[in-house]
Amino acid sequence: MREDMKRNIEDRNLGPEQIFAASLIAGMSSFGILNQAVVSGAADKMGEDLAEYYKARNPTEADEVARTADTGIVATCKKTVNILQSLLRISNEITCDENNGVLYLKIRNSKCRYCPKGVGRAELGGTLCPFPSLIEKFVNVVNDRAVITVFKEKSVPLLKKEDDWCVIRYSAPG
Repeated sequence: MREDMKRNIEDRNLGPEQIFAASLIAGMSSFGILNQAVVSGAADKMGEDLAEYYKARNPTEADEVARTADTGIVATCKKTVNILQSLLRISNEITCDENNGVLYLKIRNSKCRYCPKGVGRAELGGTLCPFPSLIEKFVNVVNDRAVITVFKEKSVPLLKKEDDWCVIRYSAPG
């Protein structure tokens, strides 16, 4: 076994499903058939399907979550992202904070279990992160209304790296 893979498995506490997902994205990228816009489109569908899965498996809890969705954008986001975390185990460290009407969702890069670069070892200059779109769709579908909208540039969701954090910016729709 390669030492870097062993260290990555231990440092990120990876399971085979996370290696599968990250390596699939990285492998497709190596053929030049994948970019952030394509990943975002697929992630939108994944977010919707994961939300529907959650609602089907937890109908009473899901109804309560949707009923209490008006507790503010940060509280609603934190609550819903915690549900997504329980399904996917994205990272040990995710934060949600608001500043001047912008919601900043941060994922610790070195702990993300789905990173196409960090886990799948994709060699690329940009990102192939599914989470900006996946989280937007999941939060909105679970809460039965538009709660957040991801910031986009040229219709591609933005993800910015700051130190060891992947930062995704959202706004309230409208």
